Amino acid sequence: MNTKLSSFLCVLVLITLLIVVCDYKDISADSESPKIRQIAVMPFLKGKRPDNIDTLMICNPKQLYIESDEFSPEAEHIMTRVLNQAMTSRYGQRMISQTDVDVAYNNIEVDSGLTTLQLAIKLGKDLNAGYVVIGNVWKFRNRSGSALASEQGATVALNLHLIDIDKGTRIWKGTFVKTQLSLSDDFFQALDFFKQGAKWLTAEDLARYGVNKTLKQFPLKN
Repeated sequence: MNTKLSSFLCVLVLITLLIVVCDYKDISADSESPKIRQIAVMPFLKGKRPDNIDTLMICNPKQLYIESDEFSPEAEHIMTRVLNQAMTSRYGQRMISQTDVDVAYNNIEVDSGLTTLQLAIKLGKDLNAGYVVIGNVWKFRNRSGSALASEQGATVALNLHLIDIDKGTRIWKGTFVKTQLSLSDDFFQALDFFKQGAKWLTAEDLARYGVNKTLKQFPLKN
């Protein structure tokens, strides 16, 4: 092979290598799985709209109504903790710290006229969350008596709403309304009674049962 031909082939190889390098694309970056969208639990709201429960999304939280005799002190804080624990056990590191959520929520002026949906969207954007779960509780009454003997069972009524922040809409809603009755009052509640440990539950215990039951229909994958 003469010198000129050898030189030509070397130049051709170099040009080919340069083209490959210039056109190189980081395949590993393209093959990365999509960014996991994080989830935030907004602090529970107290009450509901007496006319239509679905109007929660278009009203300000201050416009919600509570039946005082059906509401225990600190109910919304208990519900926030119960829901956060249930969600964390399912979604782990996808959950944004409740401390961070509370700080961001407290920095939003709830009295500014924002609707519940607008409030959740702003919270989600401030936290860079993909989803925000809104909970509202309008009944939260403890049992009377002990776990073994009670004249009146606990009552809990709540809704859960899943907001997709990118879409700016609610994509799911779940409801749980329950008063624990004795077997003599409602024989058909027997299965639930034994699922709950065959005892009279506190409102918090009933809320935990209700949240876990409602989350079985939750649309987000673990």
